[in-house]
Amino acid sequence: MSEWKKYALNVGKGKLSDDAQELETVYHVVHARICRRILEDEKLRAGIIGDESILKTSRIAVVWTSANYWHNGSIYGSVRFGFKWKKLVRDRKIYWVEDREYRNPAYRLLITERDLSNDKRLQAYDPETDNGPLRRIDGSWYWNGKYTSEFMIDQDIPLAQAASFDFVSHAKCRESRSCDEEKNGYQSTGGQVMSFILGNGIHGLDKVLADDGDLTSEANSTLISVYRALLPKAQKFDGVLSKTSSVTAAIRGALALHGSGQRSEAMKLIATIRDEDVFEKGLEEIVRSHFDLANWKFD
Repeated sequence: MSEWKKYALNVGKGKLSDDAQELETVYHVVHARICRRILEDEKLRAGIIGDESILKTSRIAVVWTSANYWHNGSIYGSVRFGFKWKKLVRDRKIYWVEDREYRNPAYRLLITERDLSNDKRLQAYDPETDNGPLRRIDGSWYWNGKYTSEFMIDQDIPLAQAASFDFVSHAKCRESRSCDEEKNGYQSTGGQVMSFILGNGIHGLDKVLADDGDLTSEANSTLISVYRALLPKAQKFDGVLSKTSSVTAAIRGALALHGSGQRSEAMKLIATIRDEDVFEKGLEEIVRSHFDLANWKFD
């Protein structure tokens, strides 16, 4: 019996089990420091499989994605990239890799352009006929949401293919017992990442942060986090900068510093501005210029 049978979605007579969820988007979640590298590279780089997988010695490099959303927080970080499943899987083959006995068992499928039918470690998987955790019925895709889905994409994914970008709770960090990102919360991380984007003029995600001539609600919310993070304590400004060009230069520098984790140094630059009103107008100007939104401002 194939390993995937225990995750079967078809319960007979053409019906899917209650665990079947329509599969539209898969996600890749990382810490902020990894996100910075992705933004600079303009791609999610495939990496060699590092855990106790049967493919550990294969030298196959993959980008890990999943359809799951963990309400108690992701163990991988709080920055989430979303990709449309149909686009990722189009014209590609699917192979069953293995399942893993985690607290919530995981099933793994490899998505590839290569013909790996001669690799004895893998089993070819047909989502239209094989009754496992991934099904394709009348053009629609379904996955077994009762377990942990792990879809291994065996090539780099261009950032341009991202369909969404947001921030999620981070809990039980798999890398550190004293993770600042977990402690500070995803809103704080979101503010830091948005600062990195604005401070370094990174435009790879503009199309998912702006929609129909305005920023998305997620982007607007994140910009509030940027504002609060850079606002001096007790709202005290003691600088002299008031000219737009000087103010925006100072704020851009502060954004770049905060985005790289140097908030205290960023605050020193913000302190050179005359007052909060000048600071707010300067930050608004940077946002308008970055996203080409002539009328954008903080509500």
